[in-house]
Amino acid sequence: MDSEKPSKPTVGLKSPLGDRRDDRCLNTSPLSYHVDTSFDNIIKSPGWRSPVKAPTHSSPLPPLPQGSDLIMVKKRRRLTMDTLEPALTLTEALPLSSSSSAVGASPSAAITDDGNRLITPSKPKVEPIQRRTPSLNDRPIPILPPVEHPLAEPREPQEEKEEEEEEEEEKEISLQDLKYQESQLDAQLRQWKRLVQLSTQAYKYELKNEDDQLKELILKWRDAAQQAANYLLNQASERINRMGGFDEYQRRQKDRAARQSDTSYDFDSSFTDTSFMGDGSIIDIEELSPDQREAYDQMKAEREQQISEEIERRQKEAEIAKDKHCESPDEEDLKEISMGYMLKQLNVDPLLLFPEGLQ
Repeated sequence: MDSEKPSKPTVGLKSPLGDRRDDRCLNTSPLSYHVDTSFDNIIKSPGWRSPVKAPTHSSPLPPLPQGSDLIMVKKRRRLTMDTLEPALTLTEALPLSSSSSAVGASPSAAITDDGNRLITPSKPKVEPIQRRTPSLNDRPIPILPPVEHPLAEPREPQEEKEEEEEEEEEKEISLQDLKYQESQLDAQLRQWKRLVQLSTQAYKYELKNEDDQLKELILKWRDAAQQAANYLLNQASERINRMGGFDEYQRRQKDRAARQSDTSYDFDSSFTDTSFMGDGSIIDIEELSPDQREAYDQMKAEREQQISEEIERRQKEAEIAKDKHCESPDEEDLKEISMGYMLKQLNVDPLLLFPEGLQ
């Protein structure tokens, strides 16, 4: 064991395994050189694959020029604390746990050279703004009146309809009475206006002292009226003579008055009203609807009222004519027309033309 000496490594040979060598290459035999040489050849052979990565000898790359776009400088991200946010004290920044593992695990914690802990302020969390959804309660709901629909109204009972019809009839009657009273008042107003005009005119004549002039005018126009009456009497007598005499004239006048007084109107179911149908056709009452029947009855009543008024008017005219043609005791012996008879038929007062009387 003492005779063995450590062998020196062969100069010029460097094993890729570093200081590690095979025991076969560390013997003192004279063939060690040849063994080392053969080992180097095996290592340099292309089929050899070393489990350790061999160092590569490469030439350094030329430096890139300054300001080139190929150089991308990586910027460090810095956390800035808001100036408006108050700075945290050391007691507030340190966590309650004093374990070193918790401090080392915190990404934002760092230890300075003095041994103090420096807390990097984190970015404040911004809570999202909660938007309130609009609601109908924000605005007051207006109170609307109920919708009135004609079909929704209840039907009135028959009694209420009859009462309404009676009220309408009373209103119509009251309107007719008011119209009649209005017409009478208008007639009275016209009469009083005429009297007022006559009185004012007479008062003016008295102020002007024109009585003598008025008397002269009265005499003048009375003479003219007498002459006109005499002319009409001559013309009437000639016409009556051509007719057949005064007796024939009186008979014709009596027949005419009788025809005027003889008026008769019949009303039945076939009442004809051109204003209702428009074409003058006969109306069948059974085929009419209730509304048309009501309108028909109303128009028929109005028509009957008009006819009754016409009958009364004609009856009055017949009475007046009868009074005119009624022979007085003085006229029974008349054989020809006289001045008094003619003026009476003309509704002229004989004393107006002949104040002294007729001869």
